[in-house]
Amino acid sequence: MTVQPVFCFASTPPGTGAVSALWPVLNTQFQGTPEVVWPTAGTFGNFLVIIDVAPGATKSRAFTFTNVTTAATVTVTINDAEVSDRDIVNTLAVSPGDLLRCAHAGSGTPAAITECYLLAEFTSTNDGESGYTCAHASGNGALSGTGGPYYVHGPFTGVTWTTTTPPVNEDLIAVAGNVTSMSVRAVTAPGAGNSWDFWLVKNGVLQDGAGGTVNTLVNTGNTTNGVTGTFTLPISPGDRLSLKADGVSGPTLSRIQAGITITADTDGECQLNCRHTTGSSSSVVNYGWPIYNSTTGWSATETDRDDPTFISTFTLGTMYVRLQTAPGAGNNYKYDMRLDAGTPSGALSVTISDAATTGNDVSGSLVLEDGHLWDIRSTPTSSPAGAGAAFAWAIAAPTVVTGMTFAPFIGTIINSGAGSFGPFTG
Repeated sequence: MTVQPVFCFASTPPGTGAVSALWPVLNTQFQGTPEVVWPTAGTFGNFLVIIDVAPGATKSRAFTFTNVTTAATVTVTINDAEVSDRDIVNTLAVSPGDLLRCAHAGSGTPAAITECYLLAEFTSTNDGESGYTCAHASGNGALSGTGGPYYVHGPFTGVTWTTTTPPVNEDLIAVAGNVTSMSVRAVTAPGAGNSWDFWLVKNGVLQDGAGGTVNTLVNTGNTTNGVTGTFTLPISPGDRLSLKADGVSGPTLSRIQAGITITADTDGECQLNCRHTTGSSSSVVNYGWPIYNSTTGWSATETDRDDPTFISTFTLGTMYVRLQTAPGAGNNYKYDMRLDAGTPSGALSVTISDAATTGNDVSGSLVLEDGHLWDIRSTPTSSPAGAGAAFAWAIAAPTVVTGMTFAPFIGTIINSGAGSFGPFTG
């Protein structure tokens, strides 16, 4: 079986009143009752929720992970003086095209929170497979069916669609294998005779079957259900992926979603992605969340930018970095992985210098065990040009606490609120 990370970041977290919902992407807000389309068959388990402030005596916060398509649920509840809880017994089965959500409900008006982490682990049904998804367009709302085509950074961290082709700083590939399916969805029904087309763009080349490319086209049809198409698109470490979408016959204004399945050449291997759309400081050391996608991801204070590790033990085995802009002659950025505010021996580290925009470390590693904190450190030399950075890590088969092979999922929520949200993206 294969392991993978899937995650989301919420800039507006759950509160204590009536249930609302979060578009399940990195850096998003609670609103409505959205779901995310999931592309890969398997099972989620090892659910873990961590908050920074306990609910208080006789109060609680319940987080319910839901397969909307099948109505199956798993709930993790934090009570009284607790600041975390986990469920390592119950699981949530998913199939390609299923819609997923996580709802929050407070009881007794629990104390306000400023941080909340949601983690789970996924085991795929088929060998080598791992799934990645994002409920894109939270940043620019519903898209016009006649205003495209639209592009987004990629299926791992994409948030806001743009008409720029291709978008800068596409998502990076960290494993060798193939993209073997894509699940797509229009949140609002396109209308009779209308639909949305989706394609993958690899290394800046549209994969539509022309000129020897692979035809990755998947069409939503006139439905709000997830629709899955299959193909075989070879990928290698360092490749770049983005997404293209376009309306067919003028579909109704809608948010749109897509997710992909990667079948790795090595069973049990998957990847984790992160993207900081603005650069770290060109003069002082900065720290960045490794589970993130935003314009405000860097800080000079490390404790402001670390994420918790997962229940099972996962090893990051390689690291790929791509900058939007080269550092410039005589300048460089060094990015190294940190654990508990320290740099372990042999930890992954990448330095990008002069006119280069890419770099990798295929010999280092970072072991993530339960109960720790990890982050990215950025160290500038000679005032490099500030640039957004995309990151990708390959993850080897983990050591799991339940005897199954799982993938880590993480969602980050800041501030307080009431609500529900799609849980499995970033």
